[in-house]
Amino acid sequence: MKQETKTLCTFVIAGINYHDAFEVWNCLMPGTKLKIVRESNNTHDPDAILLTFDWSNPEIGISEEFKIGYVPRYCNEPVATLIDMGWLDFLECRLTEIDNEPHDNGIHAEIRIRRNHETAL
Repeated sequence: MKQETKTLCTFVIAGINYHDAFEVWNCLMPGTKLKIVRESNNTHDPDAILLTFDWSNPEIGISEEFKIGYVPRYCNEPVATLIDMGWLDFLECRLTEIDNEPHDNGIHAEIRIRRNHETAL
Protein backbone atom coordinates (compact mmCIF):
# COMPACT_ATOMS: atom_id res chain seq x y z
CA MET A 1 0.00 0.00 0.00
CA LYS A 2 1.35 3.42 -0.97
CA GLN A 3 0.88 6.27 1.50
CA GLU A 4 0.57 9.91 0.46
CA THR A 5 0.55 12.89 2.80
CA LYS A 6 -0.37 16.50 2.31
CA THR A 7 0.43 19.37 4.64
CA LEU A 8 -2.72 20.74 6.24
CA CYS A 9 -1.02 23.51 8.24
CA THR A 10 2.36 24.68 9.49
CA PHE A 11 2.74 26.75 12.63
CA VAL A 12 4.70 27.70 15.72
CA ILE A 13 3.27 25.81 18.69
CA ALA A 14 1.34 28.19 20.96
CA GLY A 15 1.55 28.35 24.74
CA ILE A 16 4.72 26.33 25.24
CA ASN A 17 5.73 28.46 28.21
CA TYR A 18 2.56 27.36 30.09
CA HIS A 19 3.14 23.62 29.73
CA ASP A 20 5.91 20.99 29.83
CA ALA A 21 7.91 21.84 26.68
CA PHE A 22 10.96 23.13 28.52
CA GLU A 23 11.15 19.94 30.61
CA VAL A 24 11.69 17.82 27.50
CA TRP A 25 13.37 20.42 25.26
CA ASN A 26 16.47 18.28 24.72
CA CYS A 27 14.32 15.30 23.63
CA LEU A 28 12.56 17.27 20.90
CA MET A 29 14.00 17.33 17.38
CA PRO A 30 12.76 17.77 13.83
CA GLY A 31 10.70 14.75 12.86
CA THR A 32 9.51 14.05 16.41
CA LYS A 33 5.88 12.96 16.34
CA LEU A 34 3.42 14.65 18.70
CA LYS A 35 0.05 13.28 19.76
CA ILE A 36 -2.95 15.35 18.65
CA VAL A 37 -5.56 15.74 21.40
CA ARG A 38 -8.89 17.45 20.67
CA GLU A 39 -10.10 19.62 23.58
CA SER A 40 -13.69 20.42 22.59
CA ASN A 41 -14.51 21.35 26.21
CA ASN A 42 -11.73 23.98 26.37
CA THR A 43 -13.31 27.14 27.83
CA HIS A 44 -10.87 29.47 26.03
CA ASP A 45 -11.21 28.00 22.53
CA PRO A 46 -13.85 25.48 21.37
CA ASP A 47 -11.51 24.41 18.52
CA ALA A 48 -8.53 23.82 20.84
CA ILE A 49 -6.03 21.14 19.88
CA LEU A 50 -3.42 20.14 22.45
CA LEU A 51 -0.13 18.60 21.32
CA THR A 52 1.62 16.14 23.63
CA PHE A 53 4.91 14.25 23.58
CA ASP A 54 5.11 10.67 24.85
CA TRP A 55 8.44 9.90 26.52
CA SER A 56 9.36 6.47 27.74
CA ASN A 57 12.39 4.64 29.05
CA PRO A 58 11.72 0.89 28.91
CA GLU A 59 14.94 0.11 30.80
CA ILE A 60 13.56 1.65 33.96
CA GLY A 61 9.87 1.15 33.18
CA ILE A 62 8.88 4.81 32.94
CA SER A 63 6.44 6.27 30.46
CA GLU A 64 5.13 9.82 30.68
CA GLU A 65 3.08 12.19 28.55
CA PHE A 66 4.17 15.85 28.40
CA LYS A 67 1.91 18.69 27.30
CA ILE A 68 3.87 20.72 24.76
CA GLY A 69 1.35 23.37 23.68
CA TYR A 70 -1.46 24.06 21.23
CA VAL A 71 -2.14 24.42 17.54
CA PRO A 72 -2.62 28.21 17.22
CA ARG A 73 -6.13 29.59 16.75
CA TYR A 74 -5.41 30.89 13.26
CA CYS A 75 -5.20 27.33 11.92
CA ASN A 76 -6.93 25.04 14.43
CA GLU A 77 -10.52 25.18 13.10
CA PRO A 78 -9.97 22.95 10.01
CA VAL A 79 -8.02 20.44 12.12
CA ALA A 80 -10.74 20.42 14.80
CA THR A 81 -13.41 19.89 12.12
CA LEU A 82 -11.55 16.91 10.65
CA ILE A 83 -11.12 15.36 14.10
CA ASP A 84 -14.80 15.92 14.92
CA MET A 85 -15.67 14.15 11.65
CA GLY A 86 -13.65 11.09 12.71
CA TRP A 87 -10.45 11.71 10.71
CA LEU A 88 -7.99 11.75 13.63
CA ASP A 89 -6.38 8.49 12.50
CA PHE A 90 -5.46 10.19 9.20
CA LEU A 91 -3.72 13.18 10.85
CA GLU A 92 -0.19 13.35 12.17
CA CYS A 93 1.80 16.14 13.76
CA ARG A 94 5.58 16.29 13.47
CA LEU A 95 8.07 18.88 14.61
CA THR A 96 9.81 20.70 11.76
CA GLU A 97 12.22 23.02 13.58
CA ILE A 98 13.42 23.48 17.16
CA ASP A 99 15.35 26.58 18.16
CA ASN A 100 18.56 26.01 20.13
CA GLU A 101 17.34 27.99 23.11
CA PRO A 102 13.91 27.53 24.70
CA HIS A 103 11.59 30.51 24.22
CA ASP A 104 8.01 31.29 23.19
CA ASN A 105 8.53 30.83 19.43
CA GLY A 106 10.94 27.93 19.63
CA ILE A 107 8.97 24.93 18.34
CA HIS A 108 7.72 24.74 14.76
CA ALA A 109 5.41 21.95 13.62
CA GLU A 110 3.13 20.79 10.86
CA ILE A 111 0.01 18.70 10.69
CA ARG A 112 -0.24 16.42 7.70
CA ILE A 113 -3.16 14.39 6.45
CA ARG A 114 -2.52 10.87 5.18
CA ARG A 115 -4.38 9.08 2.42
CA ASN A 116 -3.79 5.41 1.73
CA HIS A 117 -3.96 4.02 -1.79
CA GLU A 118 -3.90 0.38 -2.71
CA THR A 119 -1.27 -0.21 -5.33
CA ALA A 120 -2.14 -2.38 -8.33
CA LEU A 121 -0.16 -5.57 -8.64
